Amino acid sequence: MGIKERKIREKQLRRKEILECAEKLFSGKKGLDATMNDLAEKTELGKGTLYLYFPNKESILLVLAQKGIALLRKRLSRAFDDSKTGVELLSDNGDTFVKFLKEKPFYAALILKYEKTILTDSEKNSQTLLVEPILEILQKILDKGINDETIRIDIGSKELVTILWSQMLGILNTLSGRQEILAIYGVEVNWIIRGHYRVIMNGLAAKGS
Repeated sequence: MGIKERKIREKQLRRKEILECAEKLFSGKKGLDATMNDLAEKTELGKGTLYLYFPNKESILLVLAQKGIALLRKRLSRAFDDSKTGVELLSDNGDTFVKFLKEKPFYAALILKYEKTILTDSEKNSQTLLVEPILEILQKILDKGINDETIRIDIGSKELVTILWSQMLGILNTLSGRQEILAIYGVEVNWIIRGHYRVIMNGLAAKGS
């Protein structure tokens, strides 16, 4: 391995270590209120060194949000089974999403925070939404359901994707920042997740499915 390749590898490893420390820090006691000073202390690096890898705190959180999207997409892709109907896949998709919310609340919060972010790939000269990998899977499921007529056919799949994702964001928003509403009405978190998704399913499924 040459000097140039070794330096590139060392930089990649240092970047990975910073991200691992950042994930522990921002998902810990201080949460997203933790600062770059806190991260410098945790990584035992100077702030100047941190800024060589990431220009600011937001850039770090955005990378972690992308990791969250990748984790969720992997789970949703794993749950896709061509032998099932669209409405069955949609139900499985809901279960997978609920499980993700429970097991990965930190990533769920980041997805909510950055879901409107547009990512720019200068090399490919293209722009995509942060959540595009998730929306692609949702549309694939909805297209399948429309084709096998287990999901209502009077609304296009793109419109249904928008409705479904908006509903999912509503759940994320309630669980991450508005739990006082649940407390006021004495509603359990698990119930609101399941109940909310049942309402979605009833609205999207074709009659008789």
